[in-house]
Amino acid sequence: MTAPEKCPGCGEPVKADWTVCEKCLLPRNLVSGHAEATVSIRCRCGSRIGPLDSVCPSCRRPKPRIEIVRSDTEQPTQPKAGGFSAIAGSLVFGLAALVMGYFIFSKQKTAQTQAPERTAPMAVSTATPTPNGEPGGTLPTPPENWTIKGRIYDLMTLRPISGAQLILKDKLSGKTFSVKTDAAGAYTLKLKPVDEGGYAVAVLLQGRAWPFLEEMDPPYQEQARDRRESALELLADSSLVHVPIMLPSGQHELAYDLVLTSSGRN
Repeated sequence: MTAPEKCPGCGEPVKADWTVCEKCLLPRNLVSGHAEATVSIRCRCGSRIGPLDSVCPSCRRPKPRIEIVRSDTEQPTQPKAGGFSAIAGSLVFGLAALVMGYFIFSKQKTAQTQAPERTAPMAVSTATPTPNGEPGGTLPTPPENWTIKGRIYDLMTLRPISGAQLILKDKLSGKTFSVKTDAAGAYTLKLKPVDEGGYAVAVLLQGRAWPFLEEMDPPYQEQARDRRESALELLADSSLVHVPIMLPSGQHELAYDLVLTSSGRN
């Protein structure tokens, strides 16, 4: 059993009585029985462009008519034996290849002309407009609020103190922020960030200022009673000074627990 005949253009099997390859549409010379190309089409880059190709396979340049030239490396096909009929068949095939190439080129040119031009997407400006309408610098990022939260409890009984009022005062602007503790002695307060000075802290209980201590490490609630009793002397010290609250750069939250004695002022 003989192998099926293959198309000389694309290499795909063809029927015994084929006239045009079903894949690449290469015509067959009915006189000689072979597919012959009498004209070789080459791009300016030197690569060959087939009669059905619309662009160069190497540089992807569209195939204008000015780039269709006869190959300098391939010799024109010599007419085979068969007389005038063989010569006429070769000429007909060459003419068909030129007409087909010109038709594809014209169709591609028309599609490129009708295609809408692509415009680059408009960039969204984040510049801040100036009074004269011209863009200025970029929009500033609003600073995050400071969040101060914690609880207040009794130094000796370790029970939470509800209704205690925590007051924080901006030492530069004098603006104050306050919050009261809930039944669990807890509170949460939002503050405006400051660059210097910090916030002075005060505690009001039973309508008057009350001495307090900041939580220490280990916490007072984990210390023995005798050590907590010695801390009472600090509450009675009139020279006790508290450092204003000032969060370091990049930090926006602070756990701030306080202890005092609610049985009476020392």
